[in-house]
Amino acid sequence: MLAVVAGAALPPANPCMRSLWARLPLHEEERETAYLWEALITELLAIGAPLILAVLMATDSAGTALTTIAALGGTGALGLALTPLPGEAREKGRTARTEPGAPPSVLGPLREPPIRALTGVMVVAAVPIGLMTLAIPAFVDRHGTPGHTGVVCACWGIGSALGAVWLGRSQAEWPVHRRFPWLLLAYAAGTALPLLATSECTLGLALAVGGAPVALISVSEMVLVSTLNDSRLLTEAFTWASLATVAGQAVGQQLGGLLVEPLGPHGVFAAAVGASLVTALGAFACRGLFAKGMLAPIPATAG
Repeated sequence: MLAVVAGAALPPANPCMRSLWARLPLHEEERETAYLWEALITELLAIGAPLILAVLMATDSAGTALTTIAALGGTGALGLALTPLPGEAREKGRTARTEPGAPPSVLGPLREPPIRALTGVMVVAAVPIGLMTLAIPAFVDRHGTPGHTGVVCACWGIGSALGAVWLGRSQAEWPVHRRFPWLLLAYAAGTALPLLATSECTLGLALAVGGAPVALISVSEMVLVSTLNDSRLLTEAFTWASLATVAGQAVGQQLGGLLVEPLGPHGVFAAAVGASLVTALGAFACRGLFAKGMLAPIPATAG
């Protein structure tokens, strides 16, 4: 029960931050670079946070570790809330992106077909991640040392972070609605690499190479959410996007838990490949819908 309360009390930092990036008067390249850095930081946190927790628990009690992490999270949320924003420029961006008199809808951003399509794609795209988070520990337990699971999982995040650094800037010249499906197809190919793994070392290598598109997909999703939505609904839209990702991962973890015993880790890896291919096909089918739904970019102010 306390865990449920703690989860409900978490501030929606990611949706708020992403909606602010979308509203600020930046050039599209600058905004995409901001999303890229955010995705990179997210990957670094995914690698570092478990290590920090492990160190805290090793040096003191679990209660101290939880208290420290809660204090760090609260400090970050307070810092974000107190960060000054260029209100006048943000208002200009809102005016440029909003159609005056647009009727409200109980569905919010989901009233538009492109947003519903993108949300659906994001749900399915997150399912393989949930499947992999169950398959990786099971594989390491059978083919390596259980205590090495964190290191093997970190290889996945490292590959994603390196992919963002290496390939991120080159993505801006390719329209997002066109590159998004291809990134998902590369994601499906990368998800297939663990099928070839025979040891924890080869699995770590497969995850590092196959994880290269993950952060870039996250960037493309952020850009699509910001360009498909009315600016008045951006925070809500990014909240739906976060919910879609969490829901997809939860479905994947549930499926992984059901499949790992009868099919083994490689069977779950195969299921992740299938889900990834379905995601890529869905994104290719929705390319035209994404292109038609895009709003005009927010103009950047000089100086």
